[in-house]
Amino acid sequence: MIIDRLEEIKERRELEVWSDPERIPGIDLERIEELVKHPPQFCEDKSECQSRYVSGEYCQCIRTVFPHKEHYEYYKSVVKNRLEYSFELLVFKRGNSK
Repeated sequence: MIIDRLEEIKERRELEVWSDPERIPGIDLERIEELVKHPPQFCEDKSECQSRYVSGEYCQCIRTVFPHKEHYEYYKSVVKNRLEYSFELLVFKRGNSK
């Protein structure tokens, strides 16, 4: 992927601002719950996302959905916890049905 130096600098600066631990807005729990129920569609084609090339997982596609890195990390933890809980329920139900 070809990205010019100015675009790279701009991307890194936007990521820095988005990740700033001094500027974490309050988390909208209702919004997070809505995103868990209806997951957002991120990069249409990850190999073509110039922002992903520079910022990795925290590309512009993610940053347009979540106002701060901490919001995205919280979302991922909620999704992970829900999956683990669902898996445990499934295993428990199968173990009790024998």
